[in-house]
Amino acid sequence: MSHLRSGKGIKLDEEDKRSLEALGFSYEDPSTKRWNSVVFPALCQYWQENGMADIPVKFKIPATDDWPVKWHGLALGQTLSEMRRGKTFQTVSEQDRKDLRCLGYDL
Repeated sequence: MSHLRSGKGIKLDEEDKRSLEALGFSYEDPSTKRWNSVVFPALCQYWQENGMADIPVKFKIPATDDWPVKWHGLALGQTLSEMRRGKTFQTVSEQDRKDLRCLGYDL
């Protein structure tokens, strides 16, 4: 899969690419995709619902209608803790970091 995303060693024409995209294949790096579609919006929603950025380390997104189904069970508190320690999502955009700092997240 990483070879398909990077284009290394595998040459696809536009028709092949469209076919893969129709099947749900994404050329975006999985970590970047997870950040953009789950983690970043979940951090923003947590702040909107709680009015603070202090997420308990053990907080997991509950399986309620308040949260998108694909986020249910995400260990958001642990993810934020790992970000602060430099263990995950260290390549996120500076704009995203700035936006999170404006919400009070200490990154």
